[in-house]
Amino acid sequence: MEVALAEFVFYSTVLEREQKVTFLFPDLFITEGDDCCLLFVQDGEDYLQLGHLKEQFSELLKQNENQFRDIAMILIPPGTSNERYQFYHPEGEHHTAYLQFFHQELLPFTRNNFTQQGKHIKKMGLLGDSLGATVSIALALQKPSVWTHLLLQSTAIEATLIQKVKEMTRENWNVYQVYGAYEDGFQSQISGKTLDITTNNRKLVNAFRYANANLTYFEENEGHLWSFWKDDLKRALTYFAQN
Repeated sequence: MEVALAEFVFYSTVLEREQKVTFLFPDLFITEGDDCCLLFVQDGEDYLQLGHLKEQFSELLKQNENQFRDIAMILIPPGTSNERYQFYHPEGEHHTAYLQFFHQELLPFTRNNFTQQGKHIKKMGLLGDSLGATVSIALALQKPSVWTHLLLQSTAIEATLIQKVKEMTRENWNVYQVYGAYEDGFQSQISGKTLDITTNNRKLVNAFRYANANLTYFEENEGHLWSFWKDDLKRALTYFAQN
């Protein structure tokens, strides 16, 4: 079974721009089976180019077709580095609009695409790296009943959002969290801030535990690098398939 890509462009009235979205799925996904699992991927083009997402998903399919054949991924590129910051960061100028776009425009568009093909959606997950993981948490906190899974790689999170996670009441999220032991002192090129990502992810682990989420986490001997997230990707996708 091969992996297919389908690209869509639609106009977002919330963001006031055309937005590209790419669907990634096994090539027989449309014609086989009634159930599906949807994984929304922030930094979609980076995951394709730097994370080798298509190739890694193809390998997982060849190793265990039955486990991965019902997964479709929705890849959302944020645009430029500055647009990414403004969309993803909680203090970004267009952060609220991005959350609104996601839940009011992208989700209905995606759900309709699959339910019209007779699919029943049984899992709804979010995958993101760094600020992409941060906005994934923000989306899940905004509408907790929509989401079942969070796959978080090196979340660039700060105290305010950690506290919101601690205070959440959604107890049955399945959370996969990975971060490196050498990610403190990372400097954002956009904001100029220095982020202690390792320290804050350790705090995030405790916040998820306090909130009784179903948490699986790993602290690896890594820095804030795409090579780290690429090497971790198969494990993260396997978690999504198995839990």
